[in-house]
Amino acid sequence: MLMYNVFIFVKVMHFLSSRFIYVETFLIKILFGLFFTREKEKRIYFNSF
Repeated sequence: MLMYNVFIFVKVMHFLSSRFIYVETFLIKILFGLFFTREKEKRIYFNSF
């Protein structure tokens, strides 16, 4: 469900900024960066026990 929402968000952003692809790429990098950072923090947290 979350990935579906992200997909819709990306589609809307693509529609709004079809001439500004770099903005879309930047947003995707931020989204994935936040996600992966959170996953890494979780792993570090669980491994500390």
